[in-house]
Amino acid sequence: MHAHAGILFLQVHQLRPAKLHFDASSEILQWSRKAAAEARNWTTMRKATFKDRPPDPALELTESINPRDFYVALASAALALGYAEAASPFADQARLEAPLNPVVQLVAGCVASGVAVEKALQHRDADASRAREAAEAALRAAIIHDLAPHEARLRLGKLLLDLSRATEAEPLLAEVESTATDERQRYLARLFRGRAAERLGRSEDAIRSYRSALEAWPSSQAARLALAHALEESSGPGASREIVGAMLEASRRTDGPSDPWFLYPIGPPGLAQASFNRVWDRTAVP
Repeated sequence: MHAHAGILFLQVHQLRPAKLHFDASSEILQWSRKAAAEARNWTTMRKATFKDRPPDPALELTESINPRDFYVALASAALALGYAEAASPFADQARLEAPLNPVVQLVAGCVASGVAVEKALQHRDADASRAREAAEAALRAAIIHDLAPHEARLRLGKLLLDLSRATEAEPLLAEVESTATDERQRYLARLFRGRAAERLGRSEDAIRSYRSALEAWPSSQAARLALAHALEESSGPGASREIVGAMLEASRRTDGPSDPWFLYPIGPPGLAQASFNRVWDRTAVP
């Protein structure tokens, strides 16, 4: 309940009460884990000391909430609401609980990337650099421990682009584009590949990638704008006029799915809800 209250306060941008509830939820979880461990230890001692007595079922406690799932839920939910820094301690705790879990490392990478953006906007360059290093390490760990790490590769490629390491980013993005079955991931991979090609001075490759991104997501304003910019750089202002006009016309429509580029900073879609559902389902088990 405290965790849920914390999320509700974040939704209305009240950070102080949100933190109080998040801290309370974490403290209760840690207290319950300690109490369960002490009860199990006491049960083990009774069995060894009083071998002729049946064990007391009341002392054989099993924890219903997986700490890894709990911290992933808090971290991904706070990130989904746009509060990467508030999500950071929970992502760190999740990594302590399950350092080999690819979802944990993916969430940690997303959170650290978000923190880097926040610190950069605050002109705290040293903090932003440390956050980017943490994001890269987490995303690489997610790739190592996942059999199909498309999301982690996509996000590592984008991060490397932000670090002006387009040569390293390009093969990661190319693999996502060629192997992922998720339309959103393929669209973003093509969008980011276009940016990588521009950074590497390959204007024709950039134009092809942006056109492919637009084909994959026809309502994308990000792909239209990027394509218009690449055409203008390659052939002059006249080449981009039609694309810009189409973008302005498309921006007037409110139907259709949101551009995944706009939602990219808040983490993989659906992850926060799925994480919370796992926690609620375990809590509801009688």
